[in-house]
Amino acid sequence: MNEQEAQELIDKYNNGTASPEERAWVDHWYIREASGKMLTQEQDFEHLDKEIWEGTLKRAGLSEKKAPSKIWYRITAAAAVLLFIAAGTYFYKTAEQPNALQKAKQYVQDIPAGGNKAVLTLANGEKVVLTDVGAGKIAEQAGINISKTADGQLIYSINPSIAENENAPVGYNTIETPKGGQYQVNLPDGTRVWLNASSSLKYPTRFVAKERRVELRGEGYFEVARDLGKPFRLMSNKQEVEVLGTHFNVNAYPDENGIRTTLLEGSVKVKESGHQAILKPGQQAVLKGNTIKVDEADTEMATAWKEGYFMFKNASLQTLMRQLSRWYDVEVIYAGDIPPTLFSGKVHRNTSLAQTLELLSFSKVNFKIEGKKMSILSPSAKKFK
Repeated sequence: MNEQEAQELIDKYNNGTASPEERAWVDHWYIREASGKMLTQEQDFEHLDKEIWEGTLKRAGLSEKKAPSKIWYRITAAAAVLLFIAAGTYFYKTAEQPNALQKAKQYVQDIPAGGNKAVLTLANGEKVVLTDVGAGKIAEQAGINISKTADGQLIYSINPSIAENENAPVGYNTIETPKGGQYQVNLPDGTRVWLNASSSLKYPTRFVAKERRVELRGEGYFEVARDLGKPFRLMSNKQEVEVLGTHFNVNAYPDENGIRTTLLEGSVKVKESGHQAILKPGQQAVLKGNTIKVDEADTEMATAWKEGYFMFKNASLQTLMRQLSRWYDVEVIYAGDIPPTLFSGKVHRNTSLAQTLELLSFSKVNFKIEGKKMSILSPSAKKFK
């Protein structure tokens, strides 16, 4: 490949017109250059990524001056990049590399990523599988219309005459996402809620009392419509979050280490058994037992799932696997000692399980999928055949 051909290949890669084979060439150069790179305390991720990309251009026979400006940044936008931390070394790998996918298919049974899946239970007990119904009106309850949009949102609209009648009957609906599911619902008051996998939300079909009370199991992101006369109260296990109008995320999975409430906008009050804490934007409250601890939050990481990503910073293998288990609907089994490897990085949730696990294999974590079960072996254990 001469210099002109290499330049054309780089240009096609960055403007999205490269073929799979051409993308594989650039991915190969990038991964070869990234292998063994170490991040020092004086560097940040962006600096290291630029250094790797400059080396990639040299492998292609190009200098940085002959490449379009900031191409090194665009490669990370074009491919899902996962950063592994193991024994102090940082390794990069793209999640959309054709060769990696072929290798992954050789020794795992692939499972697709999750998607918009949920079941709505109406006040009369009727269950509606939202995945199976088309866009349009789904049901009507006491003057309240429930519809589904083309992009998979659940919308409640109230007849004005019913809204003003405090004596009109009020029912409760529950929307529940399975493992491998997520869903967005717009509540009767205009509050928008995003539910993560294996989660549920119970709420009234209209808010007539002096408060708006809902119940969450699992994880949800809330953009609460402002109403000074009716505070919004979110119940999750033993915790209560009180707000007037704000954006926040609550992670209340029973298998996680505490309930985490992360505030992005506005103000919330977190309460439990006589204890309480008021959060400011950028703070996170962690409830463990009867203790509420408030710290500065990584809001990007807390809400990455809503934006379509897995994001980790110094996460244990168990922490990572709990998220994968919920999103890909698999049971994780640890055979032997659990590897002490820590993981940091960001991967798009639309990648298949095989692609994600192929990334894990670079940190010497051995795995095998059989049906809906995924077995994990420590690096020292005997590999599956």
